[in-house]
Amino acid sequence: MKSREQKYRNFLKGKRVILVGPSCHLKNSKQGEFIDSYDIVVRMNLGYRILPNLIVDMGKKVDILYTTVGNFYIKNKYFTRDIMKELSFFLKWMCVTSCPVHRISFGKLQKMNKKINIPIRNIHKKDYKKLIKKTIRKPTCGMVSIIDLLRYDISELYITGLTFYDTKVIDKRVIYYSTYRNDNMKYSKRPFHGHNLNGEIKIFKKMKKTDKRIKCDDILVKIMDQNKVSIKRK
Repeated sequence: MKSREQKYRNFLKGKRVILVGPSCHLKNSKQGEFIDSYDIVVRMNLGYRILPNLIVDMGKKVDILYTTVGNFYIKNKYFTRDIMKELSFFLKWMCVTSCPVHRISFGKLQKMNKKINIPIRNIHKKDYKKLIKKTIRKPTCGMVSIIDLLRYDISELYITGLTFYDTKVIDKRVIYYSTYRNDNMKYSKRPFHGHNLNGEIKIFKKMKKTDKRIKCDDILVKIMDQNKVSIKRK
């Protein structure tokens, strides 16, 4: 019998993969068909929340969901047994990016998934620990997702809708597209607390130079060109 890791490896092998983040610059981007044209569409955390009017911009496919499954998501009922049932109709895999940090909420997720049986896997702990060591902070879901996906023999990883919380470069005050969360947070608040965003973008920029599989939308290219993430804090 194949291990869960081997099944995931086989699922990704040779595929063109797109990682779709939650940035508000996706709105009016008209990328829906482009996103859905990829073999595998990966979204993060609450990326499964796509209303019909946003499909033209964001597509509708969700093959893999990477999530931190922090207590915030459980407490606010972004993940419930009913939601897991709905996800089971289209989701091929769920990958947990921070199980070492959120063990209690991960246990609750597993309980919700009982008898629903969405394949759930944890990212490699060594990768998570290496990121913490490099950034001296808790890594973002986006950074962990990128590193995890690139472990596998995929042919391409296109990244869109990811800004490392840089709202200045897209000239917007809000961080997320509408419906991603019930509260569309502004940069003056702190969804990024505990993250070393400057450190992550430097790591990503180095990865982009050495791994030809990585491709990015224009916004992320612009952020890399600036070589820093400008975040206003209170």
